[in-house]
Amino acid sequence: MSQTCDAEIDDGGPGLSPLSDVPRKEWRPRPQDIYLFFFVPFLLVAILMCLSLLFPLNLCQLSFASFLQRIRQRKHPCYTAFHDQEWGVPVHDDRKLFEMLVLSGALAEMAWPVILSKRDAFREVFMDFDPLLVSKLNEKKFLGPCSPARSLLSEHRLRTIVENAHELLKIIEEFGSLDEYCWGFLNYKPMVGRYRSPREVPLRTPKAEALSQDLMRRGLRGVGPTVVYAFMQAVGMANDHLATCYRLDECAAAEASDGGHGGTLVKEQEMGKMCGMMIECVSLESSMAAAMISIS
Repeated sequence: MSQTCDAEIDDGGPGLSPLSDVPRKEWRPRPQDIYLFFFVPFLLVAILMCLSLLFPLNLCQLSFASFLQRIRQRKHPCYTAFHDQEWGVPVHDDRKLFEMLVLSGALAEMAWPVILSKRDAFREVFMDFDPLLVSKLNEKKFLGPCSPARSLLSEHRLRTIVENAHELLKIIEEFGSLDEYCWGFLNYKPMVGRYRSPREVPLRTPKAEALSQDLMRRGLRGVGPTVVYAFMQAVGMANDHLATCYRLDECAAAEASDGGHGGTLVKEQEMGKMCGMMIECVSLESSMAAAMISIS
């Protein structure tokens, strides 16, 4: 009996695995697997190249989350262009500063994409945002039922813009320019956030609150801290492009290459010193010539 059991076991009976004596084949890649291995990278590169043509940006400096955000922004081309060309770029032109202050105030009634889609109408209604011309607008014609301004903002907001233009003229007269007044709150250096997520970007900062309080003290309305900070972001006083956004360093480089407002002041001081030295040299030469004449 035991011999029979041993024979069964020796012959591969129940005591052994059914696959123990099955010969195993060595795995070798098939030709189609090799083609797939080389084809997939080229396919990914082609996809990235197509996306770079559709969404012109530096893919090497862009995170996946930021890239998805860019795709969502493609629904509003004017908003994408504003982000890529203007938002966060330091502005020192008084008309442009006034324009961004008005558009930032309009955020209380509509979103950026809607505002930017009506930007040409804003410029036409507000005389290319010349504070002097805006302050002289005829209220009856400007706020009349057939006025194109009524299709942009509410009557209260339109009155506020005209009244603010009067107060801005006083600021320009006192400080020499709106640029000098606004950038003086930051010592002529933009704030750089380098935030990692849109949730980290604040709606207001102490600098925005200080500027807002001073504007309201001077008689301006509709310039709360949130509106003022949106204005500061738009004119580059606050560079709040995310750390993953390729525009962060470009906006900083634009300010550095331009020399900033502070650099302009330094250049003006250097020119003043050079003019003073030239005047001293001329006066010295004239005095020496007079002395030579008296000696002769």
